[in-house]
Order: sequence, then structure tokens, then C-alpha cells
Amino acid sequence: MLLLVLLFAAALGAPAQEVLVYPELQRPSIHGDIIAADRGGRRREVISPGVARNGYASFFVVAKLPAPGPY
Repeated sequence: MLLLVLLFAAALGAPAQEVLVYPELQRPSIHGDIIAADRGGRRREVISPGVARNGYASFFVVAKLPAPGPY
């Protein structure tokens, strides 16, 4: 129980970061936005991509922080 309370207290003090998932054909810049060459059309959400059994799918995962620092 004490461990659970300590973990909860540590999570309260941690700053929140935004985690974004982009498809492999939209490359993120160093600031987490899609580069101009890959922008186009409407923005889509990647919720449940269709992937063949025993296949693979690639994504870009971007963590945007409120201030520079480790995440």
C-alpha cells in the first residue's frame, strides 16, 4: 500500500507530456509537427490500422513536452 501511495505521489509531481502517433508516411520535425513536404489532405487518427497477420506496421511516436528536458 505504501508503494502505491508513493507511486501516486510521484505521478502528481510529474509534468504531463503529449504523446502523438503519426503514420510512417508523415515525418515529424524536431519540434513534433509534420514537415511541410508531408502535409496535405485532412489530419487522420491512427486508431486501428489494418495489418496482416504476422505483418508489421511502422509509426512515428512523438512526445511533446511543455518545457525542454528529459521525458
